[in-house]
Parts: sequence; C-alpha cells; structure tokens
Amino acid sequence: MSIMAEIQNLRDVVPEDAEMKVPSGGKWVDAQPAEFQSKARNMACGLMVKGIRRGAGVSILNASAAAVAFISFACALAHLQVKPASENNAGFVIDAAAG
Repeated sequence: MSIMAEIQNLRDVVPEDAEMKVPSGGKWVDAQPAEFQSKARNMACGLMVKGIRRGAGVSILNASAAAVAFISFACALAHLQVKPASENNAGFVIDAAAG
C-alpha cells in the first residue's frame, strides 16, 4: 500500500477527533501521524506473522479510545475486519490490557 493510500486509510479508520497515541514503554503517548502510521504498520506485520489471515475478524477488548484507534488502523492495514466483542464470529481477540 502506498503512503498516500495509507494516509487516506488513516482518515477512513481513525475518527478525526481521535487522539493519535502510540504504545511506548507501557503507556500511550502522543504521536505525529508518521510515527502513528509506522508503529501501526509494524503491528499489522506482527498480526500477519502470527498467522491472522486477510479478511479475518478481530475483536478488541479492554482498550481505551486511543488504543482502539491505533489497533483498528493496524487491522485495516492488515486487511482485517474489526468486529464488536459481542459477535461470536470474530476469529481473533486482541486484549489491550494483556500488555
């Protein structure tokens, strides 16, 4: 995916009023868009390495708004579908509290 396509994707996935925060040292810290994208891209690669296949459903648990925005963008980059935790058909769960 090109950088321009990722920027558009960021606008599609992350609400405009969402804080851009990234995980750093066990905390969520403010980040510029380039750092946000870079770290989300790394997470997306990690999800794919873990064997989560394109199109799979993913639920996010125990997450702050900043964590949901970050993880949702990473999932979009990996072509994964974020589903509400209440849906039993999400194949994978990301527990943000598990650290």
